[in-house]
Amino acid sequence: MRTLKMDRAYMIYVSHESQMAHLRPDIPVVEMDCEINAPEFAEACAKALIKEL
Repeated sequence: MRTLKMDRAYMIYVSHESQMAHLRPDIPVVEMDCEINAPEFAEACAKALIKEL
C-alpha cells in the first residue's frame, strides 16, 4: 500500500537525482543527512565559507 509519505520521499529522490545530473563538475556538493537547522549543518556551512575566504 502506497502512502503520501512514500510518494513524497520518492519524488524528492527522483528530483534530487535529476538535479545532481545537471550540476557543474567544478562546484563541490556536500550531502548531509540532517535538517537545515541542525548545528552540524551550520558548522559545515561555516567551515566551507571560511575555506573559500
